[in-house]
Amino acid sequence: MPDDMEPEVRRSGSEASTEPPSQPVKGGRRSASRSGGRKRSGTKEAPQRPGRGGAAAIIAGVAIIAPILIGELTPRDPFLLMPLSLVILIFGLAGLRAAQGGADGALGRIGFLVASLGALFLAAVLALMRYRELVLNTRLNNAVSLVSTGFLILLIGILIFGLAMVRAGKLNRIAALALLLSIPAGLAIDRFAMLTEPGIRLLPGFRMGVKFFGLALIWIGYSIFSRPARGGSQARPVTS
Repeated sequence: MPDDMEPEVRRSGSEASTEPPSQPVKGGRRSASRSGGRKRSGTKEAPQRPGRGGAAAIIAGVAIIAPILIGELTPRDPFLLMPLSLVILIFGLAGLRAAQGGADGALGRIGFLVASLGALFLAAVLALMRYRELVLNTRLNNAVSLVSTGFLILLIGILIFGLAMVRAGKLNRIAALALLLSIPAGLAIDRFAMLTEPGIRLLPGFRMGVKFFGLALIWIGYSIFSRPARGGSQARPVTS
């Protein structure tokens, strides 16, 4: 190559190396970043697992009703299964809390803790009573007062928990009201019967209230299973 051509080649090479990138490249990058941002911003949160907590509520409802039915239909003692039913009830209430996703707030948390404490205390007292009667052939001292204390704590917890569930409105409101009012209504029926007919021994109100409480748990559990089908398509990522 001739010597007089070398400066031009060098100048052209230096100009090519120092020339800024073309505008379309920057524009393409900006458009790609904007489209990626739209994809990221349009992605919605993944839905919760379908039927979350529903199975626990249904099992708890069956476990609550079973001892009452066994006592009515067979000569066996229904209280033999009651301690286990109370422990299962705690898992059922935990399933209802999980299904609400924290919407019941601090009131629901307090109700759950109080109800769990009452259920565990009552289950321990009933189990100890049956152990002393069947194995040691003795009776537990102050059994009536201990059972009444445990039941009162459990009832207060259920009332607080049911009120929080109704206020949250995440689950079936009618079933939540039934859960809240079933046992108090049964106790009120028994109290009215005792006032109108002194000396009456058969008090079906409490047993009826416990049955409706268990049915309310089953109802809520079924509603949890059927709820996700309504909005399942809304949780898919938006890509356009």
